[in-house]
Parts: sequence; structure tokens; C-alpha cells
Amino acid sequence: TVYRKAISELFQTLSHEKNTWRLLGKLYLDRLTSDKDANEEKLLPSVARTSEKKLIENLFRKSRELTEGQIVVDWLEANARDDFDENARLDYYSDGSVSLENTLAVLKGDDKSYRRPIVSSIDPDASRREGKPLHDLDEEDQSRLLKSMFICIRAGLLETAQDLCIRVGQPWRAACLEGWKLFHDPNYGKCSSGGGG
Repeated sequence: TVYRKAISELFQTLSHEKNTWRLLGKLYLDRLTSDKDANEEKLLPSVARTSEKKLIENLFRKSRELTEGQIVVDWLEANARDDFDENARLDYYSDGSVSLENTLAVLKGDDKSYRRPIVSSIDPDASRREGKPLHDLDEEDQSRLLKSMFICIRAGLLETAQDLCIRVGQPWRAACLEGWKLFHDPNYGKCSSGGGG
């Protein structure tokens, strides 16, 4: 067991070293490419004719701090993706045809053996609004779902988290993960270059 522990510690040390070199490489590459672009004049587009996406892209080009911050975030996500298969448990859910199936069974009267008071309706806010829990099994499922979603988001796999939510019958959680996306309309660029109409 001492030998295994030493091997495990060595493997972890080498993994940390690999991750550190990966970060340094990305930061160094960014510095090399941004120095070349520093001589070019970059004008901010007109706010009235530009989408959020184009404004943020231009802001990233102008701000080294933002760019380096994004590089660190991408690096952390890449590190989490390396361990994703070990940590993620996406295989224990049902087919997702019904969300909160145990709570629903109690509310419909199909499960008469459950005696604890639970929510009286099935919606995303019912537990908080009524101050009552879901069925114990559904509470466990929700806890596991949120943990799995966190692992996916930490690894930068938002689409995987959304697919998981949809698969377990909670599309509203998938929709919540759309909030970070920036609006973009390619027609804005056409209008500004066309000069009219």
C-alpha cells in the first residue's frame, strides 16, 4: 500500500505539472499573438448597430486582463474535463419521461404508503414556495442531478448538462443554462456596411 500511495502521489504531481505547463503555454502564446496585433488599430463598432457578441469580442481584443482571465477559465475547464469521466455519473437516471415521479405518484394517490407531508403541486418552485419537501427519493435524485450538472459546467460542458436536464424531464433547467449566451444578429454588420436601409 505504501508503494501504491507513492505512485498515486507521483501521478498527481506529474498531472499538476502538466496542467501548469499547459497554462503557461496558452498565456505565452496569447502574449506572442497579442503583441503582433498591438500595432493594428481596432475601432469599437457603433453600439447602435452591433450585437452583444461583437461588442464582447472587441472588448476581449482590447483588454489583456479579460483575455488572460478567459485563458485561465478555459484552462480550469480543460483540467476538469481531464477528470470528467471519473467524476461524472450521468448513467443512473431514468428515461426522463416523468420528472419527480415519486412525488407525482403520492399526489395522484398511487402511492398510499408514503406518510410524510410533501408539496401539493409539481413545479420547479413548489418546494420553496410551500416550504415542504419532495418525496425522499426525488430529493436524492435532485441532489445527484445538481451535482452532475455542476461537474459538467465546471468542465465547460454546458450542452452535456442541458442534455442531461432534458433527458430527466427538466427542460426548464436546460433553459436556465442558456442565459449566458450573447445575442448576435449577423444582419447588423450588413446594415452598417451597406450604408442605408
